[in-house]
Amino acid sequence: MSSPGPSVLFADDNQLSLHVACAYLAQFGFRVLPACNAGEALALLSNNSVQAVVTDFDMPEVNGLELARMIKQVQPGLPVFVRSGHIGSVRFNDSDIDGWFTKGDPFSSIVPTLQRCARAGQQSPQASYEVH
Repeated sequence: MSSPGPSVLFADDNQLSLHVACAYLAQFGFRVLPACNAGEALALLSNNSVQAVVTDFDMPEVNGLELARMIKQVQPGLPVFVRSGHIGSVRFNDSDIDGWFTKGDPFSSIVPTLQRCARAGQQSPQASYEVH
């Protein structure tokens, strides 16, 4: 019996983008936990260990940077990456996230970074998040 691959939480309110990301990353051995919004993402993180988080920037109610801040308050060592089509116009505190991915770039551009996170072996412990 083989052990499951590295786990990644992927948050995006666009169902098609979420489905494509999950299918694509699974081809590289990732176990992908999909979330449609910040609340779902935090609930999944409360019940699962992951090695990285990728979140869309432009989500309703809680955007990707706000989600990253919430995650980093509880798990400061967990790598969190934000995907956006507006990277040049967004101001952010670089301590809130571990990097940006540009929407529109192929998902293959995400894989090497996630593989590095997996090799680093930084498995997040299950943590308790306050979900609103």
